[in-house]
Amino acid sequence: MFPIPHNRRLPLSLIADYWSREAQPAARKRETVTELIQSWWRGELIGTDGPSRLEMLRSLNRRRQDRIAFMVPGVEAPHQIELADDGGARVRPIAILLPNHEPDSWTDTNCAQAYDALADGWHWLEPDDVAEPLICATELTRAEFFEWLAKRGKWLPTFGVDLPRVSRW
Repeated sequence: MFPIPHNRRLPLSLIADYWSREAQPAARKRETVTELIQSWWRGELIGTDGPSRLEMLRSLNRRRQDRIAFMVPGVEAPHQIELADDGGARVRPIAILLPNHEPDSWTDTNCAQAYDALADGWHWLEPDDVAEPLICATELTRAEFFEWLAKRGKWLPTFGVDLPRVSRW
């Protein structure tokens, strides 16, 4: 058990750390972080203090074209596998359809498909040096986390349960 005051918010990174230790069946922290991030991309976990999905999509579009095949309607899509002159290959494990080439015109509504694709493909990306820590800084209350667990039919971990005479999370 991990004693955490009931009124404290926890970042996704700590939730993943604590939750993976109690997971039934057992889970590695990496799997737990990925599951939380995928739910964040789907809009199931909102929280506070983290970036918006739109901000993160714009950032990934600027910085991760080496790992993500970003596509727009009416324009030839980049190849997900490109052969290099030295015999190697560059692999973009996921493809994301963007509404257009104008990030300032993007909205949560017209990027919904991109968010779903990022959620579905996140496990194919190696941990990102910027995006993942920013997303994992998103803080949730115990109620927000437990509501998400209940919707997914998951068990409630003890690190967030109020036990007699001891306040937890």
